[in-house]
Amino acid sequence: MSLQKKACISNKFLYNGSHILCEAGDNQALIFVEMEVDMSSRVSSCAVFSGLLIQGLIVTTATATHIPPGPIDTPDAFTVTPAAIGAPEGAFTATYLDYSYAALVDQSGLPGLISQEGAGFVSSFRHPDLATVLDASTTGLGVSYRLVAKFSAAGTVVPNAIGGVDVSFDAFSLEIFADPSKDDSIVVDGVGAPDGTVSIVNTADDILVAHSVGILAPFAGGHVFPGLANGDFDVILEMELDSPFISDGPSKTFWGISGVNTALVGLGPGAFTDGLITGSGNVVKLVPEPASVALLGIGVATLCVRRTRRS
Repeated sequence: MSLQKKACISNKFLYNGSHILCEAGDNQALIFVEMEVDMSSRVSSCAVFSGLLIQGLIVTTATATHIPPGPIDTPDAFTVTPAAIGAPEGAFTATYLDYSYAALVDQSGLPGLISQEGAGFVSSFRHPDLATVLDASTTGLGVSYRLVAKFSAAGTVVPNAIGGVDVSFDAFSLEIFADPSKDDSIVVDGVGAPDGTVSIVNTADDILVAHSVGILAPFAGGHVFPGLANGDFDVILEMELDSPFISDGPSKTFWGISGVNTALVGLGPGAFTDGLITGSGNVVKLVPEPASVALLGIGVATLCVRRTRRS
């Protein structure tokens, strides 16, 4: 059956890194994706076409224009050691990670507060620049293991002069896990579902690789609607390495995260619950400047202070 543009009607989405499974239900939500329709089953396999969720627009260097340039922006290569998580591939050097994600977003109004939670997969490594993708036979990514991430964020939203929304994050939490069995899937509750969640399943053998311990709040934000694709974002986090899977330098390091939103469903200019954003981008380890460390105190506030509902 040929790929064609269709509507995937569902109240829950299961994303396993290469496909979305759309399970029909009573409270139906609408998301437009490229999909292959199987009329014989209630579950449709929605093929990720043109890199919608895996590699779409991964070579961008998106910039949220209301966020000032960060004090640290020099890419810093790092060593990846697959053997640290039991994979057979040898160590290699990388500078960037490519990722795709799905997130549910709540907004109290405009202006107002915003909170989101989401998850995503790392699709590839790049080195020494964004133009060079490392082959999976070298990295083992997708062959011997996968990398999956869970994140949550909170902040404020205001309208901007061009009809869009500017977002400023003051809290951001990120965890990255290695999945040696390559069986993790991301489950996203449907658009508009009350108290919807984004969860990762089949995680029994997952290994925590890194987690965030701080955010450079003045340099974390994005915008939605007008702009690159359906919006873009930039965040600088201080990360703590939990496994020798990633090494070189101190155990705490700065990572820059940027990307673009490729699809928006259920978002609007006022208050809404569980709008769905999907997108992709890049992560880069950054060389810190001494002055940037002092700024971390601005963004260490925990997510529970600003989140309106999710625990």
